[in-house]
Amino acid sequence: MPALRELGWRVLYHDVRIAQVQVDILARTPRGLLCLVEVKARSELSHLSLAQERRLRRIGGILAQFEPVEIWLASVSRDHKVALIPVDGLTENEDMGHLRG
Repeated sequence: MPALRELGWRVLYHDVRIAQVQVDILARTPRGLLCLVEVKARSELSHLSLAQERRLRRIGGILAQFEPVEIWLASVSRDHKVALIPVDGLTENEDMGHLRG
């Protein structure tokens, strides 16, 4: 996703399957933190279904056994602008803002 690269993120995989769950993007932030990114065409977090949230939480938990993980929603507007939104409620350690194993 070009918008992530412009922000200094390194996209590792697109549409990757982890433990039989499809993840839109697996990337690293400029500081090297591993991130799961769910891409949506709508701007509200309410469009992340409970089932999607559970799948992301499960995969985040698996990956967090090895290193810290953040989960983000990439909201793509009609004019193709991308907003990155941290997915609230998916972090095990609220102070750190990421999952830890």
